[in-house]
Order: sequence, then C-alpha cells, then structure tokens
Amino acid sequence: MSKSLGLEAQIMTAADAAWAERWQFVKDANGDGLITISDAMGWLGWVFFAPGDWLLLMLMSHAPSIALFFEITPAMLYGTLSGIVSPVIWISLLLIEEWL
Repeated sequence: MSKSLGLEAQIMTAADAAWAERWQFVKDANGDGLITISDAMGWLGWVFFAPGDWLLLMLMSHAPSIALFFEITPAMLYGTLSGIVSPVIWISLLLIEEWL
C-alpha cells in the first residue's frame, strides 16, 4: 500500500511538470528557428490533442490511482490514447454546442 502511495505521488509530480510543458504554445512548432507554414501542422496537432491530453493530465493529477491502473504516463501526451479521446471530445463539444 505504501508503495502505491509513493507511485501516486510520483505520477502527480510528473503530471504537474507535464502540465506546465503541455500548455506552452510555441510558434516555431518544428524547431527549425523559423516561423513558416511548416509549423502549421504542429499548431494543428497542439489544438487537436488538447482535449485528450487535458483528460490524461487530469487523471494523473486528480485520480492517480486510476492513472496507474491504466498505466497512463506523461509520455502518452500527443499519443494514441490522446488521439482516440480527442476527437470524441471535440465531436461531443460540437454536438453540445449545436444542441444549445
């Protein structure tokens, strides 16, 4: 049980660090030192993955035992799980907005 609490504290600390990094918008998304049309894909990815990343970070920060059970880590940001969750959230938001 104490090992679990230690892991929960670690995932919460890692989530805090990932939170600060995730929400930094960078104009030079591809890191080439220039702001060009090539950066647009990075900007779109930043926006597209935002809801899924937010959900993963919330689980790690506020429900670390659930995050540990599902083996969710900050390395999953911008990943497959976030890529599956994000469109579901975006579509849900669009439907809710349409309904209102």
